[in-house]
Amino acid sequence: MEPGTIQNNKRSLFAAEFFGTLFLLTAVFFSSWFHHQPLTVGIGISSGLVIAITAFGRYSGAHFNPAVTLSYYLFVQNEKRKHLNTALVMIAAQFTGGLGGGLILAIIIGLKQPVLLPKESNMFGAFVNETFFTFMFFTFIFCVKSSKHNFTTDSFVGG
Repeated sequence: MEPGTIQNNKRSLFAAEFFGTLFLLTAVFFSSWFHHQPLTVGIGISSGLVIAITAFGRYSGAHFNPAVTLSYYLFVQNEKRKHLNTALVMIAAQFTGGLGGGLILAIIIGLKQPVLLPKESNMFGAFVNETFFTFMFFTFIFCVKSSKHNFTTDSFVGG
């Protein structure tokens, strides 16, 4: 789907996206469930992302997120029809990996209801924050994944 990736078949692509998403979301779940300090949560999540990108990036491009796959498919690819099946396989693998990560968390911690928002929360500030950092996230991804900016052929700079 993109330069610098090894894509032998749809099974290896599915496996790379599945296990990468599973590993990343497991790191996200456990970092945010067991640690309540923003620095330790950030370090846990970013470490999980770097490990997943380094381990599986050369096989699939390390999207690990349906939004990344969809936006990459819509805005970067030139031959969209050729890669639609690849994008759909990746999105299916990401959803399955996400469900697997959630299942692992549910098995380990039980079926406790997580607290997603504190009692005193600023919804507008959270929306602005999420919008800004999502824009920065996608800008960074497109710069790293673009063959014009990525100076390595094995996608290692993504990690």
